[in-house]
Amino acid sequence: MSVRDTFIRSFLILVVAVLSPAATAVPPGPQPPELIELRTTSPLAGRSGYGVIQDAQWALNFKLRSTTAPAFVEIRERLGFSSDFDLFVLEDPDDCLDLSHIDPNRNQPIEENCPGGGDEVFMIFHQDPFEVPGLNDSTLGGGTAGCIGPYSSDLVDTPVTDFVSQGGAVPFNEATKSYALTQFGNYRAVGPATSSFTDDAGDCYGYGADDDLRGLVVMANIGGSQIFDTDLTYDPSRIRNMAGLLSRVGFELLDKIDRAAITADLAVTNGMFEQVVFVDNGGFDIGGAPFDGYVNPSFKYRIADGPVETVALVGNFSDAELLDEIRAVTTLPYTVEIRSIVVDGDAPAFIDDEDGNGVFDRNDLIAAGYTPISNQSKITLSILPREFLRVEEDSYECPRNLIFTDLDDDGVISGCFDGDGTSRSFMRVPR
Repeated sequence: MSVRDTFIRSFLILVVAVLSPAATAVPPGPQPPELIELRTTSPLAGRSGYGVIQDAQWALNFKLRSTTAPAFVEIRERLGFSSDFDLFVLEDPDDCLDLSHIDPNRNQPIEENCPGGGDEVFMIFHQDPFEVPGLNDSTLGGGTAGCIGPYSSDLVDTPVTDFVSQGGAVPFNEATKSYALTQFGNYRAVGPATSSFTDDAGDCYGYGADDDLRGLVVMANIGGSQIFDTDLTYDPSRIRNMAGLLSRVGFELLDKIDRAAITADLAVTNGMFEQVVFVDNGGFDIGGAPFDGYVNPSFKYRIADGPVETVALVGNFSDAELLDEIRAVTTLPYTVEIRSIVVDGDAPAFIDDEDGNGVFDRNDLIAAGYTPISNQSKITLSILPREFLRVEEDSYECPRNLIFTDLDDDGVISGCFDGDGTSRSFMRVPR
């Protein structure tokens, strides 16, 4: 079977790949030509791809470009299938569209009376103008209940809940998210907010392959992609695919230098590319005590998989002052590397470090059996956390990336409670 046949076939036969760590990775051999040029940008990346940016409230932009793609195809079906999907036609050797081979069960193919039949190479995607946590996709129309994706909801991003109250079953499942035990026997998810749905597949916003752009893989070395178990043990051997957190997918028929492209945005929210920080503030409930003052408080903290550090303070501290001390040592500037690539077929939910070098990249995907159809795009950003820049007045709010839990196994978990609901803060532009 040719490379082209393999490429086409992979979009017709949907495969769920179960990845397992390999003891020894085989170096990748020759790969088929790249059909897509992938470019990843951020608003403030410099010429070298290195920029200074805050940790949230910005967007990663993806362009899957082609200088030779002849067409986009929009398919809207209501009778029999009731689904919407689109095709990015990457190659059409006879310059005659015949897409009767996209699915033999579909009885309304696009055909231009091509004498040679179908010879196109194409990529399935779905235009989705708005994707956010907690919004059921079916409310946006499109003819399907639940996720609107190619082939009627056959691929959905993992819906998870961000908070489980006392007495609830521990929701830890590495296919969804990591959870940490917090105060009063509650569990809180590590990483960005994803969904309030616990059993509804209609909210198509979460980790894994994206339902609208199935082959995209987004790999980050910091933040929600990292995996921790309920004992806060870090797993360095694998990460989650962040592509399912895309917030928009569309297409650009032609740009200023004659390239057609699928375009996508990932709105970066709190916790997505932030350092995961665990805090044990030693019995001092920030905002939870009937008084506002602590004498000689101490606290422990751990940044991601780093060592547990202890800070002992001397003097009297208010709630806001104690929180300022915690933020001062836990919200420091850092660098995040984000690698993206498009693979043939459905992208994996996880990327394993197949070659054991501590870097998750194209080679790991190839070793796991995936075929890249684009280049690997890498962007490196120097992050200034907003909490590092923020000056608060009147009251305070607890940063999302700080997870208050038990780091010394003494069974005591103290929390952080937002102030009176009113706060004022400012951030100076870091020129």
